[in-house]
Amino acid sequence: MDEFELSSEYEILYASYKEGDTAEDTARTFHALEPKPGDVYLDWGCGWWSSSLLALRADGWNVWGYEPTPGPGSEFVISDLGQVAPGLAGIYSNNTIEHFTDPVAEFRKMRALLKTGARMAHSSPCYEERYLDTRFHTIFYLDKSIDAVAQASGFRTVLRKQDGEYINTVFQAA
Repeated sequence: MDEFELSSEYEILYASYKEGDTAEDTARTFHALEPKPGDVYLDWGCGWWSSSLLALRADGWNVWGYEPTPGPGSEFVISDLGQVAPGLAGIYSNNTIEHFTDPVAEFRKMRALLKTGARMAHSSPCYEERYLDTRFHTIFYLDKSIDAVAQASGFRTVLRKQDGEYINTVFQAA
């Protein structure tokens, strides 16, 4: 599917399906960046329903969301990357990277928005072969495949952490 067709599929899905609240895991992923007060961070593929942005902002963090699928709108969520100024301190996501149709291209988009040395963290249960019965999980990052994606897009892997189904990988921009 092209981007438009895939976006339409997500619109249909979210018209009748509401994802559970993953704010706790999203916050955990954000904190894996070792954020610094005052720096700007972006939650990639945050979802329009997520409560994590408001919770992190209430804690004083300068976090914003990027959600490419059209939705109801939020003052802290954008759907156009052209609205994001390069030089971000970090990018993070929870349950997002398994939906990429071209992971290297997505990581390169992220790299273009980060300052050198900045980090990004992505948590997903799909660093293993889990939740196979959905057409929306387009890739599973098995073995060292995520390291190949990172290297091809200007990152190096600096940390992996697993706690049950919560699996997080932290990358640093070269």
